[in-house]
Amino acid sequence: MFGSHKRKEAEALEAIRAEMSAAELRSRALLADALAKMELRMSRDVEERRRLQSVTESAVETLQSSLTNSSTEVARALGQVANMCAIVAERLDADRLERRAFTEAIARAGRPPVAKVDGPSQIIGGTFFATSEVPDEPDISIVDTNGNAPQDAPHIDATSRTTPPTGTTSEPSTNGARHQEAVDPRV
Repeated sequence: MFGSHKRKEAEALEAIRAEMSAAELRSRALLADALAKMELRMSRDVEERRRLQSVTESAVETLQSSLTNSSTEVARALGQVANMCAIVAERLDADRLERRAFTEAIARAGRPPVAKVDGPSQIIGGTFFATSEVPDEPDISIVDTNGNAPQDAPHIDATSRTTPPTGTTSEPSTNGARHQEAVDPRV
């Protein structure tokens, strides 16, 4: 009895050892499989990160070169705008000077010419010549260049014209003086 009991115990112990050894082999296989899967997953992640990093670096390089090109184009465009502004400023200055010259010429042209008459004016045949003498003042400027005109400065209006009285017509004569003719309103 004692011998069979020991044998049974020894067989049970041997069966437990075999089962434990098989379980250990299975767990080692599972552990090795899990480690292999983890390593594969990690290597894939590392490879994906490297790929993303290289794609990101190339995108950053492309953006840097694009930014450099864009800033060069913007600088060139701003230079052209500055040149155009300078041209416009020059043209505005030239137009301003030309306008002053035209205004002074119109003011001079608006003055009637001074004609020397030997005696007082007389109306002959319904026609008379207006010969009021206007002093020639070349120092008077129509355009105030700095906007500070003195209060007592004469004001010359080159845009207004004297209108002849009703019933008369005013035309330039051949000698440059204006003459007025009386017109009969009954005709």
